Amino acid sequence: MSYRLNAVYRPLDALAFTVTLPVVSKTIHTVGGGTSVLDSDLTGLGDIDVAARYTAWRSVSLGVGRVHEVALTVGTSMPSGNYNAKAADGSLIDPHGQLGTGGWGPFLGLHYHFEQGNWYAFASASYRWRTETTYFDGSKYKFGNAALWSVHGRYWLGQRVALDLGVDGRYAHADNAVDADGTVVGQVVNTGGTLLSLAPGVYLRTVRQLWFFARGQVPVYKGVFGEQDVKPSVTVGFQVQIL
Repeated sequence: MSYRLNAVYRPLDALAFTVTLPVVSKTIHTVGGGTSVLDSDLTGLGDIDVAARYTAWRSVSLGVGRVHEVALTVGTSMPSGNYNAKAADGSLIDPHGQLGTGGWGPFLGLHYHFEQGNWYAFASASYRWRTETTYFDGSKYKFGNAALWSVHGRYWLGQRVALDLGVDGRYAHADNAVDADGTVVGQVVNTGGTLLSLAPGVYLRTVRQLWFFARGQVPVYKGVFGEQDVKPSVTVGFQVQIL
């Protein structure tokens, strides 16, 4: 689970800066033989994201109320979350159970959106790179680079309610690791692959610039590597414009 505070500052109509502060909660259980053993349970600050978004092109047709826009996004995640947490026996907790990745995650994205009347649609694609992390025991780990994409359509029911439906996709390369003794593991089994999810959502405006929203992701295609599974997820939150 994660709790994410997103702040946006727009000094110009075409330029916006964003920062995301995540508080994450990660638990790992080993299950087998009818028992479940708690391996780790961590909660705290994760990796902070910073980004800039620039609208490179915008076209407005006032007669029909039509808007086209193309924007670029560039940013990175920073190694702000703890990534060297130890288990009860003093060993390193699995990298996937750590609060942070311990590395940088620069990304670049391209976005397009269209508006006309009660309809709003957008498509986006981005790619995130990952840097290698070295842990206290001398082992190394690199999360897989990943491409992400989305195509969504949204319809406004009056002035206060909007319904959203789309498809979100992700392709991640397998992770890579080096053991503490210097042995090169190479690609880590059961990591990486392709995921496509149906993504419904609803947005509700209550008063002035206060919005509540709920979005879901329901996997419909799991072309993941090895033995993995990805369950449906839900995001709920609110957004307010204060300036």
